Amino acid sequence: MIPERVIKLATGRNRVRRLIREAVRVWWKDIRPGHDIVIQVIGKPAIDHAWHVEDIFLRLLLKAGLLSPSAETRAKERMEIIRRELGGHAGGGRRE
Repeated sequence: MIPERVIKLATGRNRVRRLIREAVRVWWKDIRPGHDIVIQVIGKPAIDHAWHVEDIFLRLLLKAGLLSPSAETRAKERMEIIRRELGGHAGGGRRE
């Protein structure tokens, strides 16, 4: 859930929810089984593109060690592609 105090308009909250859901859907099969994942949006997200969400999500999965070994290489390659496409500004420099 994304609280109203973070994003005021329902359309904005729904957009962020959809973007997160899509990133999870794409990488779901590569997440190691046996873990519960909670995604909490803190502060107003500076998301210009769906790739920002995917890049942040992948960085968090790699940091937590939740990707299967075969997916780690693909995730790193994907993150590099995202950074090139977005001109090196993926994730907006925000802390996860």
